[in-house]
Amino acid sequence: MNWNLKNLDWEEPEKEFEELSVVHIQSTDPKKTDFGSGFIFFEDEEGAYVLTCAHVVRDVGGIDQVKVENRHATVIYHSENGYADDLAILKVEGLKNLPNLPLGNFRRELSNRKFLTKFRIHAYSEFDSRNRIYSLDNLQGYLGDKKRLKGQNQPSKVDSWILKIDQDHFLKPGNSGSPVIDTRSYNVLGIVTHLEGKGQNKGKVGIAVSIATLEEVWEEIPPGLLRKVYYLEPLSELLKTIFTTEDKLCNSFYPVFPEVFEPKLDIKILVRIEYLVIYCHRHNELDKLIDIIKNTSQKKYKKWICKIDPSYKKKLLSKKTIIKHYYESKICVLIRGLFIKSSQTENSRLEIECLGDYPESPEVTEARIRALLGHLRANGEKIDRGQVKLIVVKKGSVKIEIELPSEALDKLIELYEQDRSVLERELGISYLTEILKERFKIKNIQALLKQGFETEEILAICNDNFSPVAELINPGSSKVEIINSLIEYLRQKSQIQDFLSLARKRKPQAYEKFRPYYKVPRRPSGRARRRANSTFQTRARMVLAGVMGVGVSTLGYFALFQLTQLLSSSTSNDVILQIIGLVHGLGLIALGDITGQAVLIPTGGRRGNAVGRLAIFSYFAGLVIFFFWNFVMPQLLAVGNPFIFILSSLIGFLLVFVGSFLNDPRTLLSLLSTGTSLGLGSYLAYQRTR
Repeated sequence: MNWNLKNLDWEEPEKEFEELSVVHIQSTDPKKTDFGSGFIFFEDEEGAYVLTCAHVVRDVGGIDQVKVENRHATVIYHSENGYADDLAILKVEGLKNLPNLPLGNFRRELSNRKFLTKFRIHAYSEFDSRNRIYSLDNLQGYLGDKKRLKGQNQPSKVDSWILKIDQDHFLKPGNSGSPVIDTRSYNVLGIVTHLEGKGQNKGKVGIAVSIATLEEVWEEIPPGLLRKVYYLEPLSELLKTIFTTEDKLCNSFYPVFPEVFEPKLDIKILVRIEYLVIYCHRHNELDKLIDIIKNTSQKKYKKWICKIDPSYKKKLLSKKTIIKHYYESKICVLIRGLFIKSSQTENSRLEIECLGDYPESPEVTEARIRALLGHLRANGEKIDRGQVKLIVVKKGSVKIEIELPSEALDKLIELYEQDRSVLERELGISYLTEILKERFKIKNIQALLKQGFETEEILAICNDNFSPVAELINPGSSKVEIINSLIEYLRQKSQIQDFLSLARKRKPQAYEKFRPYYKVPRRPSGRARRRANSTFQTRARMVLAGVMGVGVSTLGYFALFQLTQLLSSSTSNDVILQIIGLVHGLGLIALGDITGQAVLIPTGGRRGNAVGRLAIFSYFAGLVIFFFWNFVMPQLLAVGNPFIFILSSLIGFLLVFVGSFLNDPRTLLSLLSTGTSLGLGSYLAYQRTR
């Protein structure tokens, strides 16, 4: 791969590093409007090689009419019509100095995966069909079942995966040929070929052909193009635990990777570690990096290698273990389908000013972002690279604007306010500034649509740019109903800004007439912000979480009570009885943690103060239900009169308690012990979920 980081001209700083490799494919015939996506995966002295779908080549007019980024492309391979692999390889002369997406050999790593494999997709879709404006979309999701596909006249079967698109994203026309990137190894594992589904679910499921198929269909494939898979985040964490100083890192890796330690690269140690990992990953030299780690610290290498290399323990897996992993994966898919599939998070924007000089290579910017996420994970925040979007890199100094979950932003601001010197010393961050979201004046937007656009024009906008709205509009709907449906969709999808940009181009006079459309944003108070960012749940999810927490708590109390009763009835030894009491107290504490975990399942793993309070309520509600059902209900049925029963029970309880305390003072100690266990259990339930 003839690619030098120093010569990379980053002309579009608003693109993600991986997005620089994604290209737009269209026809050389201006009358044809079909298009598709592709990505650069290899480069030689003459130009770049692009991988896309064979049906994209046919749709744009055939092998003689393919254009990639306004350059003529030569088709050097394409599968036959009706073949399941649906792959095409294009060569674009003169297209150089762009990152190549690494291809991973996932044939073995994903064959018996234990956990869900998360992916992200970068693909082009149509934004404005009239003016032929296209947008580069980012999608996320999880791999479904593996499929073996075969065309009618195809000699062999092809490996493929079902794609399950996450949250509010959809596969759209034009996404064919886009890369499916594994979020843990940052390697391409497949290529999008089809979208499936009907109605509102259209595009929520798709098909991706395994990238390993390329090795079977392309006879002239360069050696080593499909590389061994390593997970990069644990590799970075291992480097941080071994190489704690800049000198130690430099002494170990400078002789092998001198480019990483250039004097011009004024970056801090955590950023340099991420830069080293990215550099080795892009240049297919992770094996050298891991060998150096192995020679430096054999003990830590053995501890971490199973997390870094997914194939490390494959040889040791028995048939029974593989079957166990298979069913664990099925359970994960079931739980996600029931509870986590539609979870949503609120995002915020952040501007970071870093020490250094602009311009810097996109690899360094990517290293800064990954180092920042690693610092958040080290402080207990669960976040991955797919949850963060690069917005822009501003000139003058290195100012990076990113979008990330609001919870992560709050944690980062908290760390920044606690000790700014840590972020500056280890990450090279001089200051952080939150960019408050724009809020819109909906009444002015409604007036713009009512008076500035005809009904036919609004329907055309929906059909051309917001197709899900067009599918929901019933024939004969009034103009007001159409406007309300459009605005509701724009609010849910956070696309009001896109519509206003479109309206300003099409109706500039009407746009100016009904201004302003934006409200001046105000930062909410600390308490309101914590409440808003703590969790983003629907009422139904919170109710389901409460029901599950109460159920687990009640069953846990019942099982613990039966166990202690069984053990106590079989002995009269005071020492053993005290041990049983200790076991009972530890069980109450552990039950709090279990209740918290149960509450997190319906909320999709989202935490917050509201969820923490719900966990405490569920913990004690289970105790009350168990006590009432096991002790109160039988007595109540026997007495018949609830008022007399409650009064007599309170008096009897006080007399028994006072009498027991006078006869044996250890009764008070036992009650204090039980109360302490309940307090610790509720604390664990809150800490698990807050």
